[in-house]
Amino acid sequence: FFKQLTDEQQNAFIDKFDLATFGEGDIVCALGAKAQFIVVVEGEIAVMAKDVPDTILSEGSEAIKGAAKEVMSAGMCYGASALVSNASVEENLVSVTGSKFHRISYDMVAEALSSPLQEVMRLNEIKKVLSDIFLFKNLNNKQIELTVRALHRRDFKPGQNIVKQGEDASNFYLIQTGTIRVTKDGAQLRSLGRWDYFGERALLLSEKRSATCTAEEACICLSLDKGVFADIVGIFRQELLHRMELQDLNITMADLRLKAVVGRGSFG
Repeated sequence: FFKQLTDEQQNAFIDKFDLATFGEGDIVCALGAKAQFIVVVEGEIAVMAKDVPDTILSEGSEAIKGAAKEVMSAGMCYGASALVSNASVEENLVSVTGSKFHRISYDMVAEALSSPLQEVMRLNEIKKVLSDIFLFKNLNNKQIELTVRALHRRDFKPGQNIVKQGEDASNFYLIQTGTIRVTKDGAQLRSLGRWDYFGERALLLSEKRSATCTAEEACICLSLDKGVFADIVGIFRQELLHRMELQDLNITMADLRLKAVVGRGSFG
């Protein structure tokens, strides 16, 4: 998950780490504790099976290691997936020898990032997707942030029409999950999947929907209202329209003629 955070977010995350030290046989993190992420700095920490009796903790480091599911040494970490989903700790973590480690809890992460980790990662992914879409490529970070915040989640059932051919356009759509079938005059044109988008053409050109988009399965789309869309892309409207005109060119080989020879190749 760490790679999915921005540099600024990573630094805020790291700054919240606590440094803890435990002796041999000490329980570092108990079964059922709140979600936390641990990075071992020194020594060893054992991840114990649920059915191991507590008495084993007083029998020395070799006994602890022998009963462990896993033994973590310096540089290893524990709890990444639980930290993202805010799941409780599922095992006892025990210091095999004297150990030192960095630790951060779910609540500490939320405080550092001003939002739950899972939500931060979700928003970061959407920002990256938007930045790769030509409609939003010229937006700065603040504008991208505002765009992400303006998106609304829409859930669609299998077979449900999201937009219909001939209707007025009111939203831009970004597909988060699921597959959408695009048809025109009853004929299927294509299928769209995760992070594909549709609806921008009708909004930019102020025209009716040119095709029908139907959910082939349960789908989640992120929608942008017509007014918000116009505010965001309005200053780039002419450039976007020019790009769409280039995409619309229907040129065949018969339309081309020899202008000049710039070189001749020896093979195809």
